[in-house]
Amino acid sequence: MESSLSDKKKTLRSTLRKLRAAVSDRHERSRRACVRILEMPAWKTVRAVLVYVNFRSEIETDLLIEALLAAPEKRCIVPFCLPDGGLELVEIRSREELEPGAYGIPEPKAAVRQLLERIVLPQELDLAVLPGVGFDLQGRRLGQGGGFYDRLLPKLRKETPTVGIAFECQLTEVLPSEPHDLGVKFIATEERFQDARFQVWGLLGGIAGGKSLAAEFFRQKGIPVFDADRAGHALYERSDIRERLLRRWGPEILADDGTPDRKKIAQKVFQAAGDPTEGPTKSPAGNSSEKTSENAELAFLNALFHPAIHGEWLKFRETAARNGKPLVILDAPLLLEIGWKEECGELLFIETPRDRQIRFALSRGWTLEELESRERRQLSLAEKRASATLLVSNDGTKEELIGRLEALFAKKFAGN
Repeated sequence: MESSLSDKKKTLRSTLRKLRAAVSDRHERSRRACVRILEMPAWKTVRAVLVYVNFRSEIETDLLIEALLAAPEKRCIVPFCLPDGGLELVEIRSREELEPGAYGIPEPKAAVRQLLERIVLPQELDLAVLPGVGFDLQGRRLGQGGGFYDRLLPKLRKETPTVGIAFECQLTEVLPSEPHDLGVKFIATEERFQDARFQVWGLLGGIAGGKSLAAEFFRQKGIPVFDADRAGHALYERSDIRERLLRRWGPEILADDGTPDRKKIAQKVFQAAGDPTEGPTKSPAGNSSEKTSENAELAFLNALFHPAIHGEWLKFRETAARNGKPLVILDAPLLLEIGWKEECGELLFIETPRDRQIRFALSRGWTLEELESRERRQLSLAEKRASATLLVSNDGTKEELIGRLEALFAKKFAGN
């Protein structure tokens, strides 16, 4: 497992370095990224700022260094790589105080490092600007592999802002990470300045088990909720999706208004098993034990819809992050089954007693057989619960569930 993760990181480093090296207009792009940091509200008040001196294809930090050197009230702190894998933090007062170090990286000269008043402790930093081979939107950082900054970050004050600066092409959806990998609080690129404390919570639970109520709670809090079912239904209106469906099943799957009829398509897919469903987001190919003759049709439907729904999710998440939202909720019935678990920082499981779940299902007009049929096309509740990182019990009233969600939200986002 560790070897596999290490291999993934190695491959990703190689890919991202090539993308970084191929960036055109790098001076202008670097300038724009630096300006975003200079426009941080915190920049006006910080005094001791750690900033790396760029090397090779790294994004240029010249503008930040010049701004620090030109401001008498600020201290420009740059790192020096120690043989033991640590970083020594040294204040410089001009560019002339730098020279190529052991790795070829510009570092403070030995004469400067011998001046005790120039040595800065990590706890003294008011802001740290960090390099990286890659970052993701949650602030995970992929470094060069030496672990220098991973050893430094735990020594900073908890409230010290940390900013990862990179070209936009160095951002990736989800970075593989290990316990020793520490992230940053903000991301600055030529196109954005983003709070990397932004979180994604996946919503888990049983069918008719209170997930919809939980989703509505978050909406009322102003938290964006991505409804994968609703996104899937909207895709039926896309011309490219309609054409693919018609080529597969012909015009008999159209409604009177000429749009694809989800119920007719469901009948096509599940006719052999006599087991209709509401749509592809509820039915992963090969997930259930009911591997019958409809699987080829189901596989087609999933292959058509799941990537398209995922594309809509990525756009939704990007919009939420750019709008400064602290959290976005991913509500997808098959979140675990289709491999979206890694995109979530937390997995919230709504735990509902079986008798209440059955009662809720019957109140929707379902039969017990329909409930059990739907459940067979998803992972078991035990498997979902085992994957969860957060749990809220739904064994009381609606008001009690909302109260528990409120307490969880307040605990997780205290001070945000």
